[in-house]
Amino acid sequence: MVKDVMKIFEFLYGFFVDKFTMPPRHEDVIPVIMKSLRYPYTLRKSHMCNMGAPVAWPQILGALSFLRELVETAFVRAPYLNELSFPAQDVDGVSIDKIRIDFMEKSYAKFLAGADEEEDEALEQLKASDNFSTDALEKENEQLALELDHLLKELKALEDEPDRIASMKSELSGSRCLAQTVKNHVEELSTELRQKENKLKEAAEEEKALSEEIHRVQMDSKRKQHIVDVQEISAMEVQRIHMECTKLKRLKESEEQTIKDIKEQTWQDEMKVAKRLEVVR
Repeated sequence: MVKDVMKIFEFLYGFFVDKFTMPPRHEDVIPVIMKSLRYPYTLRKSHMCNMGAPVAWPQILGALSFLRELVETAFVRAPYLNELSFPAQDVDGVSIDKIRIDFMEKSYAKFLAGADEEEDEALEQLKASDNFSTDALEKENEQLALELDHLLKELKALEDEPDRIASMKSELSGSRCLAQTVKNHVEELSTELRQKENKLKEAAEEEKALSEEIHRVQMDSKRKQHIVDVQEISAMEVQRIHMECTKLKRLKESEEQTIKDIKEQTWQDEMKVAKRLEVVR
């Protein structure tokens, strides 16, 4: 059991440290390695000594799973490390910083091996990148100088035309005043529209009350007519009833005319409001 865990650990950690071999006292080494890898939990030395115990399995399996995920993440991100570390493409699609890092790495390796050669492919590429960066900086400086000259000319032209700026400020002030006037007019029309709507509502309620009154009068007239039809009454009573009917008819005609006048007044108010809204829009 312990040997199998050690082989798995050596295999996974070997992706980070080439040719890694587990030392004899693994119970002291493994917690230190996991801590250096920022493992979020603490591995107990007692569990490392008794790996076969069931109580130690959760910690051991958690640590191995953490190592496996680190290796998988490294394999996934490895193709993009150069792109993320050296995003700029300066010389033949390669970043100048990457060329310099590669040159220093190779030079230091040769220095440790005792080589004194200075000229190699990496050095030539580094010199080319330096020349390229110098030429690019000179071109960029020339472009910035042209842009600065153009901006200075534009600034001088603006300073020579103070009347134009003043006229533009005056036009802006006039536009703001006009906008405020239109806004006030729209608010006034909105207030007037609300008042008209309230009047229309009141007229509708009055029309409803008058309709109910007419209906009540009609029902009373029918009731009285029924009484006349079924009862024997004198001529004076008949004349009085006819007078009341005539009076009720006149009242009905007056109420109907009032309703008609209200509807006409409502329609005229709606047309006035609609015309004012069209003018504002």
